[in-house]
Amino acid sequence: MKENGPHAAIWWRFGGRQWQTLTDALAHAEYTARVQACLDAEHQAEREARHQRLEATRCPGCNRRCDEIHTGRPSDGTSLCGGCQTKAWKAERERKQQAVRDAHAARWPCYTCKGPLGGTPGSGLELTEEAPAEAVECPSCDLARRNNGLGRLLLPKPTPREERRARKEKPDDPWWEIRLIHARKYPNRH
Repeated sequence: MKENGPHAAIWWRFGGRQWQTLTDALAHAEYTARVQACLDAEHQAEREARHQRLEATRCPGCNRRCDEIHTGRPSDGTSLCGGCQTKAWKAERERKQQAVRDAHAARWPCYTCKGPLGGTPGSGLELTEEAPAEAVECPSCDLARRNNGLGRLLLPKPTPREERRARKEKPDDPWWEIRLIHARKYPNRH
């Protein structure tokens, strides 16, 4: 104190590591700096953990995190978010519908309108499942027939002569197969 005076680094704080000035010793700057460094490290660890948790919630479809999705159900990282799930459902429904359309295109056309057996693509009456084997008309023609008070359209049973000729010549008539199906299903119809 005699050499430097009371404002020199002559103070020793309990737990301190070096001599300090009175202001530093009272302010406890070294301790405050250590505590602040620990707090900063904890905050940094929390931010990194939060960032990792958010990164784990990325949607496998659109790669957005749960905090980036403002509408719909967010992803948990293992499943699709609401928007991607809806798109996937629509794509699957369209794929199934296209498979049904292809199956109907491979069969005979509607007996009445000569259109696709499953109905006009995109119409409200288009079939979403394959028409039964005995189907003869598309849904719109069948509905029109029923609305007019008529029953289901049945093709006439092939006569024995037509059957012999068909076995012999194999006709290109697209309704021959359906006539045979109807003959088995409705045997008394001539």
